[in-house]
Amino acid sequence: MVFNSIDYLIFFTAVFLLHWVIPLRWRWALLLPASLFFYGYWKWQYLFLLLFTTMIDYCCCLGIATFKESAAQRRTLVGISILSNLSILAFFKYANFFITSVGHLPPVHQFVLPIGISFYVFQAMSYTIDVYRGTVPAEKNPFYFVLFITFFPQLVAGPIERPGNLLPQLKAGGRFNPEKFAVGFQLMLWGFMKKVVIADRCAVYVDQIFNNIPGYEGQAILVGMYLFAIQIYCDFSGYSDIARGCAKMLGFDLMLNFNRPYFAENIVEFWRRWHISLSTWLKDYLYIPLGGNRKGKVRTYVNLLITMVLGGLWHGANWTFILWGFYHGVLLALSKLKTAALERLHIPSIPGLRLVGILITFHLVLFSWLIFRVKDMADLKLAIHKLLAFQGPFQMNPSIFFNFGIGLAILLLVEILQEFKLDVSGIFKKSPIYAKFAYAYAFIFLIILFGVEKGAQFIYFQF
Repeated sequence: MVFNSIDYLIFFTAVFLLHWVIPLRWRWALLLPASLFFYGYWKWQYLFLLLFTTMIDYCCCLGIATFKESAAQRRTLVGISILSNLSILAFFKYANFFITSVGHLPPVHQFVLPIGISFYVFQAMSYTIDVYRGTVPAEKNPFYFVLFITFFPQLVAGPIERPGNLLPQLKAGGRFNPEKFAVGFQLMLWGFMKKVVIADRCAVYVDQIFNNIPGYEGQAILVGMYLFAIQIYCDFSGYSDIARGCAKMLGFDLMLNFNRPYFAENIVEFWRRWHISLSTWLKDYLYIPLGGNRKGKVRTYVNLLITMVLGGLWHGANWTFILWGFYHGVLLALSKLKTAALERLHIPSIPGLRLVGILITFHLVLFSWLIFRVKDMADLKLAIHKLLAFQGPFQMNPSIFFNFGIGLAILLLVEILQEFKLDVSGIFKKSPIYAKFAYAYAFIFLIILFGVEKGAQFIYFQF
């Protein structure tokens, strides 16, 4: 079940109405089966995998809490939990990649990748590690714990929630707040606009170009790169907005996952703004345990490369994702080197150069999206060759630009205002009720008029 479907709107409406009728202490009894139904609607057999991995983590965490005085037993239990999660992830996502990459052996049986497996595995691992570290208590109620892992708004594509934020909210049941409801509804409409008006319109030409790199020349590929940069941002941040909006309407707060990343002045800032739940997860559970920046400059850069390469591999079993991660690791290391050099030379930052930094950073990221989007390394090599030749021309129906251009213009206007600290949401909150209805109707009209009916699946569902 995808957010941009009639099925989901019917499902969410039913859950929303029942949620506010059921007594506070029993709301988990609605949300848990609703979340399992939401996941099983896609392929019910993988519910057993989801529940199996979840119960392993639950039992291990109870054991960690029980054996407080035995460091060896606690390490064994956290090891079992992490190993089981990573083994399942590796089997379904990477088995064929490693088998065919080493020795050119024939692939094993091709299983359908369980939707959202990377997201719920990382969320479960963060819980186990936090219990082991003692930063959160082990949850004794198995129903609350399973609900934390399977909570449907963020189950299949994040944000990757931390137990300290989401679990207490789920146990409390959520309380109705008219202001939170209004903000949640606004976020949902905003996310749908990004997805069906902008991302799905871009997807038509992005797929056409990147599924046939030999058939297009450099100018077309460059246009495809810009369109994909728009598509992946509006697709993924749109999903996150809808997820956060649904949760808010039910009385829960999910973490911010995108914070206008294309306004970043350097690559370090970009990763503080893009897919925040993953970048902070990698920092807290991989980069810092590797040593972070505590073991000298060389080790810091090595740790960055390891973290980003593994972050690239998290996205999928393809050498292009590994190269994408390595590329970003190199950029992060170079960015830190530049910052250290400027500080050592006592060169102050020049405010007027911020726009230059934003443009340079965006185009460095733009090239990374080429690596991310091509099907394989052969297509990447051919695409780079054609970009350097830069031949054309490329014809595109102007109506396509018009259809998503209106939504893109609205998005740019709002994000520019937000970047300059003008509280657009605050204006919406302070508006009279008739103005709020007018905004809502205008967005619904925009989505219906310019949106793509039966558009593409959310990009990050495949991860």
